[in-house]
Amino acid sequence: MLSPLIAVALLAPALASPQSQKPACELGGQWTRNDHIQTIEVYSEDGRWFARLLSSSEKGETPGFVLFRDFVYDPQKRAFKGTVIVPTSGLRATAELTCLDETTFKVTAHKFFITKSFVFDRSTHR
Repeated sequence: MLSPLIAVALLAPALASPQSQKPACELGGQWTRNDHIQTIEVYSEDGRWFARLLSSSEKGETPGFVLFRDFVYDPQKRAFKGTVIVPTSGLRATAELTCLDETTFKVTAHKFFITKSFVFDRSTHR
């Protein structure tokens, strides 16, 4: 039987592996909201992630508007945290972005007691 100290020493590298510190998807690139209303471009600047609106079928949403700001990965939560901005009103909400798999992520915005989520899929066109 292994002593508890030896068991911890053997398991520690697996628990602290770099894989557990990385998100499940690579954020950079084009993404389309699963209801096909918006297409965005996600990009990184100085270790923070942003999303710029490329196209939208919603009235009043202008291409080029930055929807997601200052998203930073939190390895303990396995999610990115940042701010979402509503293009038509400028309303800001705290948000969490979670990679569901390599080609899909969900962003959930919270403002007071209201929570709203959207799912984005990697765009097939570039």
